[in-house]
Amino acid sequence: MKKLAITLSLVLALAIAAAVSLPVLAAPETLGTTTVTVTIEDNVIEVVLPPGSENLDMGPATPQDPGTTTPIDIIVGSNADAWDLVVSDQRTPASPVPVKGYMDNGTTTKLTNATEVQGGAVTAWAALTSDQTLHAATAPGSATVQDVEFQQRVEYTDPAGTYSITVTFLGITY
Repeated sequence: MKKLAITLSLVLALAIAAAVSLPVLAAPETLGTTTVTVTIEDNVIEVVLPPGSENLDMGPATPQDPGTTTPIDIIVGSNADAWDLVVSDQRTPASPVPVKGYMDNGTTTKLTNATEVQGGAVTAWAALTSDQTLHAATAPGSATVQDVEFQQRVEYTDPAGTYSITVTFLGITY
């Protein structure tokens, strides 16, 4: 009985297919061709900061309570065989200010302690007096470097005022 049902279904499907006529399409006319190419550059790296991270505010700081920014996540990717995400104070040391890694008031006063960073591969607060590698990769790809934040410890001897530092996130390929 089962074999018969299958045979009848097949015969019915063939009968329906024979009764339906398909339209004949004309051959398309070739109007022209074009070649589309793309060039992928070698050792490309891209660093994407979250919206609103152009200015990070630590708020007020006291010797008992350092100023700390809200953590940000940074997306970085590269097609290079090896690459790093580094955070740096790019200023050249001068006397009395600016001094690499220290916040200053834009004139002649710097804070006693260096600005610090942590996040990604930097798991403990590290001074920005030297470049800090937040992520190192040994193959092409992308990563989200999480919870990058800055901290400023102050002393009672630091004069009141507003201080700042400009940090640069560098994508370095090797």
